[in-house]
Amino acid sequence: MKKLKMFRYYLISSVLVISCFISLASCELPGHSDGEPASDYSKTANWLSLPSGSLKNVDIFYVYPTSWYKKDPAEPNFCAIHHPIMLHGSQSAFHRQATAFETVGNMYAPYYRQADAVYTLTLPSDKRWAVIDSIPAKDVIAAFDYYIKNYNKGKPYILVGHSQGSQVLLLLLKKYMPENP
Repeated sequence: MKKLKMFRYYLISSVLVISCFISLASCELPGHSDGEPASDYSKTANWLSLPSGSLKNVDIFYVYPTSWYKKDPAEPNFCAIHHPIMLHGSQSAFHRQATAFETVGNMYAPYYRQADAVYTLTLPSDKRWAVIDSIPAKDVIAAFDYYIKNYNKGKPYILVGHSQGSQVLLLLLKKYMPENP
């Protein structure tokens, strides 16, 4: 009887260890597919804010904080660009934060696909940066590039971000600016 219990113990332990290794071997950070294109910022629907009326002498490029969260753990770790929770959260953040700049500059704020905060914050620092450097950074860099080429017209600009938005802006400064001085 004791041998049978030991056999079951080792069998169950072995199955658990093997399944853990299989799970780990198949893990990769989501959003690291080079084939996934950035969002299309020629579409005004992909902008939270574009200026209207008379233009000021300076632009504000605002990237809102984490505004999306997964309701269900089975959801992907990144939201769609028009996910209702993200749209509502980003608009709330814009009204709380970015409106302070409206009197001094033209407000440009792209929607971008965000990483879930709970997922991201559970990762070690290097993996956290890798997540932010994937889909969120790809979208914001594409939006900024579109802004520079189509809206800026040589005006000075101020980069403003908070939370995930400021992390993405750091990556924009590191990756985009050296190639596009």
